[in-house]
Amino acid sequence: MDASHKSNTAYAADNYTEEFVHPEWAPGGWTSLIHGHPCYDPTKDLVIPAFKSPEEMKNSPMLGSPERERWLLAFFRGDMGQHREAWYSRGIRQELHALALERFWFSRYNISLGGYDETDAPYSELLASAVFCLVLPGDGWSSRAADAILHGCIPVVIMDDVHASFETIFDWSQFSLRIAEADIARLPEILGGIRPTRRREMQQQLRKGRMRVHK
Repeated sequence: MDASHKSNTAYAADNYTEEFVHPEWAPGGWTSLIHGHPCYDPTKDLVIPAFKSPEEMKNSPMLGSPERERWLLAFFRGDMGQHREAWYSRGIRQELHALALERFWFSRYNISLGGYDETDAPYSELLASAVFCLVLPGDGWSSRAADAILHGCIPVVIMDDVHASFETIFDWSQFSLRIAEADIARLPEILGGIRPTRRREMQQQLRKGRMRVHK
């Protein structure tokens, strides 16, 4: 929603904030046309979830699999940006990954953040074993909100000025958390401070709203 924002894609061909000049199509350059204009207007636009196949949700207790112990406080698995340009994911994945390693978040808090090559456990199984699941930008907005919701995992949105799926329609505060990018280093403190009763309330709201958010 922020005006004059920058692309955080890792793919050069998709970087819409890279200047482009063409003598006929864009003689004055491309970026001058989009400067000061957000690409998303919540008064008229809607963010919809990415498609998720049943195979991606096979370990979800919301789809008939046995309920698992949610022994992980927080979870995220994906490209952590170690080999990407600095602007990928706004630097959020890179910073979180570095903090998790440097401050031993897994051994101290049961917070598991890492790349696909850092665990052999199935992705769906880990989602179903976590209390909170991080929703982080990648090349664009994140599809991880749907992953979290469909596994009964409370979404933790960390992407300033970016809406998650249907956020203009549903009250996301009932079943999710939003943490400012400036507070990334306080992630263990913030999540650990959520009372068990509040966690249960949010999980109940997830169950009620799952089919509305992703059907």
